[in-house]
Amino acid sequence: MRIINDKIKMSTGSVRLNAIMCQLPMLLSLLFASLVMGACGGDDDNEPSLGYNVTTVEALPSWQIDWSSNDARPAWKAPNPNEYENWSVIMIQIEDALMPYVGAGDMIALFVGDELRGLANTAFLGESGGSAKGVFLLKAFGNEPDKKEVDVSLSYYCNKLKQIFSLSGQAVYKTGEVFGVDDDYVPQFTHGSSKYPVVMNLGVTVTSLIQSSVTPSEGDVIAAFVGDECRGIYTLDNALLSSPVSMDVYGRATNEAVTLKYYSARNNSVFSFFKTVNMCNGTTSVSL
Repeated sequence: MRIINDKIKMSTGSVRLNAIMCQLPMLLSLLFASLVMGACGGDDDNEPSLGYNVTTVEALPSWQIDWSSNDARPAWKAPNPNEYENWSVIMIQIEDALMPYVGAGDMIALFVGDELRGLANTAFLGESGGSAKGVFLLKAFGNEPDKKEVDVSLSYYCNKLKQIFSLSGQAVYKTGEVFGVDDDYVPQFTHGSSKYPVVMNLGVTVTSLIQSSVTPSEGDVIAAFVGDECRGIYTLDNALLSSPVSMDVYGRATNEAVTLKYYSARNNSVFSFFKTVNMCNGTTSVSL
């Protein structure tokens, strides 16, 4: 089956996103905390007039999002091929943020409405029969007439994280397509987390640092926190921060108070900002 429309409107719970269709077979190009931060060495330099505290550190703090959860393993069962008239094959690559957790026992399921139409485990590729980490082969079945619009969802169960990630939307499809072989298909499953159902795209400008002669540089890191939980990370990959950084911040609920920290590799310092941002679904911005 092959999806033929170019754009769809996505939703993960109450989150709605726009996704680009790539002629998928019966599938969407779906766009769709943490370790407690260790104590940093050094003395705190409180600068309330500047809107932040400064802490001297020896290296980048161990900031990362904790994706682990306690979801029960789903009782997904493969569909009976004899009940369907057509099928197609989809190769799915797991996104980089979840790659460290891919392993035995993982599953990906494709649904049309509430009906499971395809089920895959980690693919085995190559002459040696070795496992291609993070790659899944899924055979999707269907009976729908050509060009029929249906509700489609894609769910990934990660055994190590004990979490189900689900993305959903509408699609128009037709039969006879193989997808994800010539061009990688990488669904953004982190935008469908059962642990963090709220996803905020946050634009960040750090004018106060620039005014204080702290020049943002490659290797600097901006991290978002709710309390001590890291909820988002962005690493600068160019020499100067000439425009706002756009980073995803993950929430358990709306209106959580989000604070930001900035690690300066050049200054061996962490700047902890006092200003807070309310967690929301969608896009917002902050100037620090």
